[in-house]
Amino acid sequence: LQDGKLRGGLQQGTNKQAIIDALHESVIVDTPLLELDTDDWHYQFNSDAAQGALLASRWNLPERVRLQRLLERDDANAAGLVHPAPVALFQEGGSLTLTGSYVPQLRLAKINGVTLRPGPSGSGGWLAEIPYARGTGALVAGENLVKVTDGKSRILDSFYVFVAKDAKEFARANEELRLARMYRASKDTAVPVDRRVTIGSLALESGMLRRRVSSDPVSIRVNEKGTPLELRLLTSDAPETYRTVADEVARQWLQLGVKVNVEVAASPQQFQDRLLRRDYDILLFGQSLLDNLDSFPYWHSSSAQKLTGQDKDLRQDAYNLSQYVSFKADAELETIRRTTDEKERQQSLKKLSEILRNDAPAIFLYSPLYVFGHHEDVFGIELGSLSLHSDRFLTLYKWYLKHERTFKPGVGWGSFFGWLPSLL
Repeated sequence: LQDGKLRGGLQQGTNKQAIIDALHESVIVDTPLLELDTDDWHYQFNSDAAQGALLASRWNLPERVRLQRLLERDDANAAGLVHPAPVALFQEGGSLTLTGSYVPQLRLAKINGVTLRPGPSGSGGWLAEIPYARGTGALVAGENLVKVTDGKSRILDSFYVFVAKDAKEFARANEELRLARMYRASKDTAVPVDRRVTIGSLALESGMLRRRVSSDPVSIRVNEKGTPLELRLLTSDAPETYRTVADEVARQWLQLGVKVNVEVAASPQQFQDRLLRRDYDILLFGQSLLDNLDSFPYWHSSSAQKLTGQDKDLRQDAYNLSQYVSFKADAELETIRRTTDEKERQQSLKKLSEILRNDAPAIFLYSPLYVFGHHEDVFGIELGSLSLHSDRFLTLYKWYLKHERTFKPGVGWGSFFGWLPSLL
C-alpha cells in the first residue's frame, strides 16, 4: 500500500483499544520501538481525522462524488444564458419546452440543434421544443448535457437536464437536488444544526442521494475512476489471535468506507510464498526486536523485495515487508547499526521514530503478554526484558532448588553410636 495519505488515514482510524480488548491484552504500542505515545495526534484514534486524511488521499465516499457532481451541474445551469428546470419528466412522443428572453448572443441560436423560434405573440421571448428519445437533439433518460450554439455551430453555452423515466424518479431527482442545495447552505453557521446537511447525513441509493437512516451501511470509497477501495489483508493461521485481529481491523475500516477482505493462508508454505511475492495489500504479522532495537532489516530500502515477475529474482532475506523506501530512514538505520556512541544512537532512534510516524509504513498495534510457568520449587528465576521467547533460559545458570538432607530408610541418629566402634 504505497499511498502515504491513505496509510495515515487508516492509522488514525484504527481503534487499538478495541483490538486489545477483544484479545484480552493490555499493552498498546504506537511505534516500532514498542512505545506508547499518548501525546502525538498521529497515533490517536480519531474517526473524523481519519475521514479527512482519506479524503486527502482522493478516495472519496460515493455520496461526496455524487454531491460534487450535483453542485457543479447546478452552478453551470445558474451561470449560463439559458436557465432551464434542472429535472424533467420523460414523456413518450413529447418534448421539453424551453423558453427565455432574447439576448444578442441568442439570435440565430440553436439548442441541441433545434432552432429557437419566437415565443407567444408580443412576449419578446423565444421558445424551443427539444424532443425526448428520438429526433434532432433528442433527450434521453438520465443526465443530458445540452449545448447552445450560434449560427456557425460554435458553442455559446451548455446546461444540464436530468430526464426522469417516471414520476418516482422525478421526485427523487428533485429531492437530491434540494439536499445538495441544503448542503451548500449548511456551511453558513446561521443554519440551525438540526437542519444542516452533511456528507454523513446522506446516503446513495440507485445512484441518487437521499437522507441517511440508521440502518444504512457505510458506502465503500471510490477514486476518480469509480474504482472501489478494496484491500486484501493477509495473515497466517497461527496464532489464532491473528484472525481475531484481522476481523476487528476489517470491521473498523469498513466504518471508514474501506472494504477489507481477510485472507488467511492455508499453510505456512503458502504464507511464505505470498510474503516473498508481496501478494497482499495489508499484512498482519508479528515482529521481534532485539535488545539493541535494530530494525534495519525491516525498514531499510535494501531489504525491499525485488519484484521483476521472475521467481529467480526473489530474495529470501527481503524482510522489508511493506516495501518502504526512505533515504532519510536509511541514514538513521545505518547510524543505529554502525555507531558505538550511545548518545548518537539514541538521537538516531528518535529521528527514525519521527520519520516512521510521518510516513506510516506500518500500523503498530500491541505487544502481546506471554505467561511462562515454572515449578514452585525452582528459585532464582529473573526474566527481565525478553527479546525472544528463548531468552527466558539465559539465566538458567542462576536457577536452583532447595534440598534438605534426610536419612536413608532404616538409618537414624541412633545408628551413629553403632558406627563409632568401626572407627577404632
